[in-house]
Amino acid sequence: MIEAVTHDMPLKVELFGELDRICPPPTVLATSSGAPASDVVERVKHRERVVATHFWYPPQLIPLVEVCASPATSADVLAWTCEAVRACGKQPAVIDREIPGFIGNRLQFALLREAWSLWASGTASAEAIDACVRNSFGRRLGLTGPIESADIGGIATMESFARGLLPHLDTSSEPPPAVRDSLRRGGIYDWSKRDAEELRAARMEKLFRWLAADAAAAAAAAEGL
Repeated sequence: MIEAVTHDMPLKVELFGELDRICPPPTVLATSSGAPASDVVERVKHRERVVATHFWYPPQLIPLVEVCASPATSADVLAWTCEAVRACGKQPAVIDREIPGFIGNRLQFALLREAWSLWASGTASAEAIDACVRNSFGRRLGLTGPIESADIGGIATMESFARGLLPHLDTSSEPPPAVRDSLRRGGIYDWSKRDAEELRAARMEKLFRWLAADAAAAAAAAEGL
């Protein structure tokens, strides 16, 4: 059973208590919203069968599912969940300990924090910042993740460069005031002059191409077995 209700923690706690009552073991109870399993088990007796399975949006196109057990989750449930995710054509990424935001959102918001900081400080325009991501490492990351990229690019060089750069990166615990000010305008960009729907459609088309490539790779791998 995979829960996918709105991100309302009291609702999730109530729901998992009810699911624990009506779904007999060994039914696995999974939460898909990015909340750690420990956050939803207050009313659950059989906590060993509760696990987090964070599907990324849009889940029909994005293959990643972050899988994270709580300290009470059994190893068998974690292993079974990963196999079930693979059987659905998804790619599980196991998180070894519970942490807010899991992996993906922490990386995503680390990048967003720096992007917002550069824009709010007047270092560069939103257009320039987004172009830097799209037209450089954004293209590489679909094939090599950040740790792979650093390793094959030269870990000694990257470690040395990081020592000089990391002290200058933004570490704020709140968004810049300029970002909060943009809320009433609907964002940093002036969307009266840009077509948001066209941009969303282009992104979806790209995701569909990735999905087709994934399916082709899986079929080729199956033929080679």
